[in-house]
Amino acid sequence: MGAAEIEDDSVPFEVKMAELSQTLYRQMAEGKKLDTVIRRNLEGLGYGE
Repeated sequence: MGAAEIEDDSVPFEVKMAELSQTLYRQMAEGKKLDTVIRRNLEGLGYGE
């Protein structure tokens, strides 16, 4: 078993990293919103902090 071969997609690292970072930030913001909804739902069920 060796390291998996990486496919070159010809996208420069800086461009790919910028795109991936923006996707991550959007996902983190969505996660924060979902956390708020989950907390409210738990509180509504009597399981709040």
